[in-house]
Amino acid sequence: MNERGTIKWTSLMLPEHVEMLRSLWAEDEKQSKPIIDDQELEVISLVVSEAWEQGKPVKLIVFRQSSKLVITGKITAIKPEKQLLTIRQNGENYSIGFSEISRAEITH
Repeated sequence: MNERGTIKWTSLMLPEHVEMLRSLWAEDEKQSKPIIDDQELEVISLVVSEAWEQGKPVKLIVFRQSSKLVITGKITAIKPEKQLLTIRQNGENYSIGFSEISRAEITH
């Protein structure tokens, strides 16, 4: 959305209107998680398993709270009973739900 024309007029708007515009802009930036078919789910599962078993770094595309995140690192734990995996990126651990992953690939 082209905000340039609207932004220059915000100083003349009521604060409630400015807040409403910001809310609309934030809503426009939200992304919906793509629908994952069974074949893609199988590919994700195989890539995650290989990365975990062989200690290879993996790149995950994750959708969380309507935002797309790219996380690259090594998988340090898989908890199938909780449907979670833990990945270490730049010295920090991230817990990711299996259902949040939309794509996975081995990196080198």
